[in-house]
Amino acid sequence: MRSDLRRRLLVDFQGRRVPYPTGRTTIHLFEDHARDHPDRPALRWADACLTYGELDALAARWAGVLRARGVERGDFVPLVTAGGPELPVMMLASMKVGAPFVPIDDAWPRQRLHESLRRLRPRVVVRTGPGPEAGDTSIGLDGLDGLDGLDGLDVVRVAGTAPPDGAAAVPEAVATVDDLAYGFFTSGSTGAPKCALNRHLGLLNRFLSMTRRFGAQRDVVLQNSRHVFDSSLWQLLWPLTKGSQVVLPDRAGILDLPRTVEEMARYGVTATDFVPSVFNILVELLTSDPGLRGRLTSLRHLLIGGEEIDPGAVRAFRAMFPRVTLTNTFGPTEASIGSVFHEIQDQDGSAVPIGRPIDNTCAILLDERGHLVEPGTIGEIYLGGDCLGTGYLGDARRTAAAFVPNPFAEIPGTRLYRTGDLAWQRDDGALMFVGRRDQQIKLNGALIDLLEVETAVAGHPAVHQAKAVVHGHGDLKTLACCYVADAPVSARELAAHCGDLLPAHAVPRVFLSVARVPLTGNGKTDRLALKREVAARLSTKRQETAAGRGPRLTERQHELARLWAQLLPSLPAGLPRPDSGFHELGGTSLTLQRLAGLIQRSTGLRLPLKSLAAAGTLAEQAVLLMPGGTGAARALDSAADQQMRADIERAAAVPPAPGHPPSHAPRHALLTGATGFLGVHLLAELLERTEAVVHCLVRARDQGEARLRLDRVLAEHGLDLDAGRIVPVPGDLARPRLGLAAEAWEGLAERTDSVVHAGALVNLVLGYSGLRAPNVLGTAEVLRLAVTGRPKRLHHVSTLGVIPEGAGPLLEEHRPLQAPRGGYGRSKWAAEQILAAARGRGIPSTVFRLGEVMAHSRTGRGNPRSVLELLLRACVRLRLRVATDAVTDWTPVDQAASALVEAVRTGRDNDSFHVLRPGAVRIDRLLALLHERLPLRETDYRTFHAQTTEGAAHGAAELAALRSLLPDPETVGPGADALAGLFGDGGRQVSCKHGSELAEACGLAWTPVGEDVLLACVRRLVSD
Repeated sequence: MRSDLRRRLLVDFQGRRVPYPTGRTTIHLFEDHARDHPDRPALRWADACLTYGELDALAARWAGVLRARGVERGDFVPLVTAGGPELPVMMLASMKVGAPFVPIDDAWPRQRLHESLRRLRPRVVVRTGPGPEAGDTSIGLDGLDGLDGLDGLDVVRVAGTAPPDGAAAVPEAVATVDDLAYGFFTSGSTGAPKCALNRHLGLLNRFLSMTRRFGAQRDVVLQNSRHVFDSSLWQLLWPLTKGSQVVLPDRAGILDLPRTVEEMARYGVTATDFVPSVFNILVELLTSDPGLRGRLTSLRHLLIGGEEIDPGAVRAFRAMFPRVTLTNTFGPTEASIGSVFHEIQDQDGSAVPIGRPIDNTCAILLDERGHLVEPGTIGEIYLGGDCLGTGYLGDARRTAAAFVPNPFAEIPGTRLYRTGDLAWQRDDGALMFVGRRDQQIKLNGALIDLLEVETAVAGHPAVHQAKAVVHGHGDLKTLACCYVADAPVSARELAAHCGDLLPAHAVPRVFLSVARVPLTGNGKTDRLALKREVAARLSTKRQETAAGRGPRLTERQHELARLWAQLLPSLPAGLPRPDSGFHELGGTSLTLQRLAGLIQRSTGLRLPLKSLAAAGTLAEQAVLLMPGGTGAARALDSAADQQMRADIERAAAVPPAPGHPPSHAPRHALLTGATGFLGVHLLAELLERTEAVVHCLVRARDQGEARLRLDRVLAEHGLDLDAGRIVPVPGDLARPRLGLAAEAWEGLAERTDSVVHAGALVNLVLGYSGLRAPNVLGTAEVLRLAVTGRPKRLHHVSTLGVIPEGAGPLLEEHRPLQAPRGGYGRSKWAAEQILAAARGRGIPSTVFRLGEVMAHSRTGRGNPRSVLELLLRACVRLRLRVATDAVTDWTPVDQAASALVEAVRTGRDNDSFHVLRPGAVRIDRLLALLHERLPLRETDYRTFHAQTTEGAAHGAAELAALRSLLPDPETVGPGADALAGLFGDGGRQVSCKHGSELAEACGLAWTPVGEDVLLACVRRLVSD
């Protein structure tokens, strides 16, 4: 290569050599501002603010706690958190003691979280959120005790911004630029995450370079990246090095873009960051809503990075906001966040560069032999200079493969980092991104290693081989996985399996079984052929539907299906069925946001995201498009009612079995729902109070897996039962013959003399169509089993929710003649109608209508999926409580199970029981008891709703479940109790004479629950 060209590539095209003070670090720059401007706002969230002086003092106090707990310079400090103000506080505290911090998502699968902590081998773990006492470090992180290398790990709890007691503050930081500053876990091709480590030098250079580029003025920066991605660092820490403000968003989720815009307007945000897939939707939203455009007048700088950029979206944004600087950024986690910048210009046209290296940083392109390539030629990007990290924690092999010797004298440093990214260089030195040389991809801004995904899928016992590919184009891409199976396995089961191993963004949306994995001529996986296979298979499914298989679409469904087809890469052709689920076909929270925008532009209707998400099927979403809310609701009810009546009529036509059920206690009982909250306690009572062998229907592939599921649930509830009398039956309540082969069905029918049907899908968001298979058709199959072979008694667990609101008092021997509103109540009502019709033809059955089945009266262990448990756990997690007059009935699960088994044991049939302890429990009393043990800040409902939504957006599954049930603050009238509608007091509308007799027969005092029962629940919540 000519010497002049070599100089251009290695010197002229590289970042400027700019001197900077390497005797100080990022934390020292923050401390300077805290000393010089202590009253200046530093950190803002909701209605709260920490000044520089307050933030520095708080970080110094927590640094003292870390030091007192044995943390030394160079020790890793894992920050297990969902985000919030505690995160930047503990980042600064760790820096003050010279300890590199490592953000970890508390919503990660448990196995991934444990593996990450094992690799770090920390002295302590910082856990944000409430504990028994803020700052109490004597407790163990849930689930760690007894694990290899983690037993007795010390946990520092940080809840809110109150200063800790005890340890002396650390006034000044001790770190140097050569010390490690932080680490981030990224995807690993072996299936285990790898931790990329970075020094203070790279972080300092990145921040000072940004200040020179964007100016030293006081910015207001919105943290718009999740805390487990390194892009969050510049949003959280860079502003603090130049006297600016950091804003922690208080909004209804990071993808609720109208609220994001309102937050930016509220705080006067001047700079933030979006990944291109979200930026594209933001541009669509701003284009269609001039009012929102006017809310972004404060914005000056917008950074975009993490994926390939859409030039069309960029042009549209620049036309609306010509004074906003748009910067395309590029850089791996291994090299100090981002090391290549490009300020987007009009002349970039349809190809936007990723840019040129920032100050004191180098980026060169090399071919496969390690030689420089000329401008216009594709090569792999290698980075060098001050930005380089130190490698991967505890992985010398991968570090050596990625951080290679630097052969170029013109580039400072002894090593270069191989990014794996391919690019070519323009004549002006700007880099143009092309793609990847390995199997790593960027999807919605997150780095995903396809090999890690394939390893997770192939780890399922039924899967022999797995290959992952990206299906679709642009920001409509989705992750698909083709697999070769040794035994049948459903997509739902594979998704659940992956959910235990991978972060949510890495779980494939589409699973397809293939006979074999196609190979290229040289024996490698032919991923192009796999992509074509995915596209063809999905297209065939759509075309079959379009050809007339299944119900015809109404006009509104047809219009909505057209919008779905624009958004879902799994719908390349044709139309969905009315009962097709948006999320089941590949929809995400991102595409749901976009669907709302398309609906608004095509119909003028602005639908709340919550309503759109709750109406999951095409038919249910189409109802929302009908004019008039009450008319739409009536139409939806009418459609569900027609389906329900047909289900009841078909299922009721079951002939009675000859003979009579035995009058003695059961000897072989079938129990459905044994892995559920009530079901596992029914199993315990059946084994304790009868001599029966209990056959447990469990959704599983084989008996071994069914037993594993049962064992896991029993262990979770601390139950040690006689395994010799438990027979796991692998099946599925939602399938014909309960998912059993004909021989297994007939054998079970001949062997059992009693059926306890406690299985159901409990979901308060889904409509009837989403619940009919397990709850209605499943009951019909259980009834069919009861009249096959040996005569049996059928005991059916129902709910007081079958009683319509306002129906008045109901005697136990009566049944409600009208269906209630709500999908779950309607599905259970339909199941009761099927059994009532069967009783009229001489088929005996017993119905138990239960109220709220609550925590165990002694252990306090509750149902993690119940509304109350979700609410209480949210209050604990957020350290908040809301004033409410809501009440709920309360029957401990162990007592409900005992009463039910009394009826089973004594052979009661053709009867109905209301199993409900009298009296009501006030929710505010529970919150008060909780507050006595764990201080909770009282707040208004709007703030509680926003905090819950934000936590849900950051991956907290329990908060997401509660968020789907909470009413939108905009729909709650002034002075109204927003929580009251979540609970019902069944004791006010039913008689419980028969249920009380059952309870008394088994020695239970059927009186209102006492304080001891509530305290057991509260103690369990706090200890968890």
